[in-house]
Amino acid sequence: MGVQGRQARPTSVSFRPVNETAPTPPRPPALFTLNGVGTTLYGARDHRPDASYVRTYFLVVLFIPVLALKAYRVVDAPGGGWFFVGRERLSGICKGFNALVLGAILLFAAGVAFAPSPGEQKLSRGRAHLAAQRWAAGVRELGGLLRSREQGEAARAALSAAISGPLRQAPSGAAAEALTLLASVPAAHDLFDTAQDEAWVQLVLERCAKEEGALALLDALEPLAKEEVAEAREPALQAALKRDPQDLATAGRLALLYEEREQPERCLELLAPLEEGLKQEAGEGARILGNLLVAQAPERGIALWAPYVKRHLPAAQKAEQEFDQAVKRASDSTLQRLDSGKGPPAFYKAYKAAQSEPEKQQLVRDHVNEAIRKDPGVKAAGERLSEANRVVPVALELGILRLERAQGLGGEERQRALTEIEQLFLSIQATAGRTTAFKLNLAKVRYWLGKPAEGRALLDGVLEEGQRAPQLLLEVAHILRLVGDLSAARQLAEECYEATKEAEGEEQQLRYGAASLCSILSSNLDDKLTWLERNDPQDTAAQAALAMGKGQQAAHQSKREEAARWLKKAVAHYAELPESAAVLNNSAIALYGLWEVTGEQEHLDRYVERILEAEKRQPRDTVLLDNAAGALTTQAALRQLKGQLDVAGARASPGGGLLRYLARDGEQLAVLQQAYLKDPSLIEARKRLERLLLLAPRSAGPAAELAGIVNLEREPEPTQALIDHLDRVELDRGTYREQMLSAYRGEPSLTAAEHKDELADRDRILARLADATPATRALALDQRVRSALEGAAYGYPCDLPQAIEQAEQAYSLAPSLMTASLRNRAWALRAVRRVGKEQAALEQAYQKTRRALTPGYVLAGALRGEGELAQSLAQDSDVQQIARTLADLAERFPRHARSWWLPYLRLVGKAEPVAKRLREDPLALGERELELRINPLGAETLQEAIWFFELREDAARAQQLREQAQADQVPLLD
Repeated sequence: MGVQGRQARPTSVSFRPVNETAPTPPRPPALFTLNGVGTTLYGARDHRPDASYVRTYFLVVLFIPVLALKAYRVVDAPGGGWFFVGRERLSGICKGFNALVLGAILLFAAGVAFAPSPGEQKLSRGRAHLAAQRWAAGVRELGGLLRSREQGEAARAALSAAISGPLRQAPSGAAAEALTLLASVPAAHDLFDTAQDEAWVQLVLERCAKEEGALALLDALEPLAKEEVAEAREPALQAALKRDPQDLATAGRLALLYEEREQPERCLELLAPLEEGLKQEAGEGARILGNLLVAQAPERGIALWAPYVKRHLPAAQKAEQEFDQAVKRASDSTLQRLDSGKGPPAFYKAYKAAQSEPEKQQLVRDHVNEAIRKDPGVKAAGERLSEANRVVPVALELGILRLERAQGLGGEERQRALTEIEQLFLSIQATAGRTTAFKLNLAKVRYWLGKPAEGRALLDGVLEEGQRAPQLLLEVAHILRLVGDLSAARQLAEECYEATKEAEGEEQQLRYGAASLCSILSSNLDDKLTWLERNDPQDTAAQAALAMGKGQQAAHQSKREEAARWLKKAVAHYAELPESAAVLNNSAIALYGLWEVTGEQEHLDRYVERILEAEKRQPRDTVLLDNAAGALTTQAALRQLKGQLDVAGARASPGGGLLRYLARDGEQLAVLQQAYLKDPSLIEARKRLERLLLLAPRSAGPAAELAGIVNLEREPEPTQALIDHLDRVELDRGTYREQMLSAYRGEPSLTAAEHKDELADRDRILARLADATPATRALALDQRVRSALEGAAYGYPCDLPQAIEQAEQAYSLAPSLMTASLRNRAWALRAVRRVGKEQAALEQAYQKTRRALTPGYVLAGALRGEGELAQSLAQDSDVQQIARTLADLAERFPRHARSWWLPYLRLVGKAEPVAKRLREDPLALGERELELRINPLGAETLQEAIWFFELREDAARAQQLREQAQADQVPLLD
């Protein structure tokens, strides 16, 4: 602030009056400026002898006079300032200056009043652009006016006129640019009514058949006419493709449309002729065709996927980074608004009311997360990321396929391949590795790479990050089931159930899901039914599963009619549900149970059909893969047995092992087994089992099934390859261990009453098969005798003379390896019972091992000695019959001879050829080692292997197995 003069009143100074009538001195004017704006005095005129003169009082701006207000006669005051003597007239110059200023002001106001407004100027420019066919510029100018009160209607009219006429004549590229700009203006969307939409769509369809850029026009039109464009997209793409059949990008877009509609046949028909070009283009067409070909032609699928992944994975990584940046920007700006007090009042009120610091921090996190969720930039980045991430599942699948191929490599080549595959997975991890979903997928990959500890660590980390939330517990349990770790899966499912035991709403559904998974992972039918009854009583799928469980229990108890009723009810329930992969699979299992209890072929056919359809819908699901392998194995076995064995009539479980009932010697059996190995269904089953070694590395079931197939081949390389694989993984043995040790402890799967019912059921089956083929009768007799002898091991009543008679009858009907072995088993039990009455050592050995070893092993152990017991047994008629039978089998089936046969063969002088083969045949060694890895708790497997290694003078290995058996509580002979 500046003061330009002192304000003063006349006090003691006297002036000589010039005129006696002079006015009273005036009140001094206010002299005041602020930053150069205010009022002050300027000028000096009309000086008088009394030292007075006239100064003009001005309004100033930046100390520049802009208007003369008044004039005063003043006298300079001592020390500065003035004494004001009187008022004077403004000078002519000042009056002219004022007139000039006021005139300028009036001119400016008139100019402002009559000049066009900015809106009118934009409207004028927009109209001019449209008239000059500068469509994008016109839309940009007019689009901003659509919400204006003054120019909105005029802008709308101009745009409508252009859209209805001239713009349709514009080149496709220019029209597309203009429509894209219009689509970005929400107020412009209602310019397009139904008639307008249809006219534009028709225009696009016509142009697609003629112009290359017409599809861009369709894309630009989509936000403005969604429904019409959706209907027109397929014919537009088809028209464009008809114009240029080699347009790979357009073919890919059309295939995407078919993929969204779940029309794989149309995708294949469209893309197959373009396969070579798609490899070079590496677009969405390559991905889709790769998906369709990879199951049947893996090499072709890989050739399409590899360039696609190479091209798109970096883009996905960039999209991930951009999404992270968008999230950070939204988060930072939200926190800044909160810190500066610009957040919503409700937030500050809740924050102030919070009782603790953690509660306040949670409020902040919730507010920030909500802001991130609503942020337009985050939404846009998320959409780009979602589109870019199409490559992630393809990259995962490509890695899996390469991993499968690497399993067949050896040495350094295999290690190099695995390193490359791991690098691919790490690249995927860099793209999506921070999401829970990807961590769960990566955990599966770790299992597939033979690193189960790392896989489990990832899963445990996800659980800890998610505070072991019930939903995560159940999700991780499902993953553990898929990789074959059934014991760990069951533990987490139980934990989820306990955590939601009293819950309602969504968590109640988690409890039901946990109960369902526990029922699937049950080790016995009683446990299964317990969990099924804890499931949702109102849910149709749960009711179907419960009905199926009751049917399976009834079948296990030989109550076939009751089982059929329950299983039919289960099938009916599943028929009420939408046809998903899970429904197809579960209904197929119920149909298989129906086939087992009724023998009706229709049920078996539907079982196979539904299992394979379920697998087709989810080809990477290991449970479905395993079930499909089982269905194909059943199909192959029944095809080879057709006309010779009525498996359904005999109520036997179908499998390749039944071929041994048909062969009279090793050569005939080899022919049957080779035909079985070449069966198309078994070949497909084997492919699935080999995939399961990779995808469910901890699952023992697929490894055991594959070992059965490998044993039939009798080839060293596949045998050793499977052994090497099993040495690299740790199979889940939880349920297997529980079942084996439970049996050894004397806990049978059937009660005495249930066992009695089973024998009665077997008698009814025999009666129905009076006119069946000899092999079928032999199989039914075999099933009946085995049930009786197994019951005897648990102390159930056994009519041994009847069992022996039936075993001999079975052999006479079909003198095969299986019926001969059964007859030997019955004779051995009679010998043990008879000799054991007099030889306490024999009785003691039998009682110790009767639930683990068949009586033939007990007698073989005693015959290996040199004392009175061995001599007594050597004279026993049943032992001699067994010895002669084994000598005959060693000649007819030489490759099936075992080490435990040797004590019997020595009695008839036939041991040395068999012993020589067992000592020298490398395949025999491979077979024993494979059996030990598949069935490490099997008492007969261990006992045979110990004697086998002793025969080969490998005392260390034999001792290792003895110590292993002792540690695992497997009862063996001393």
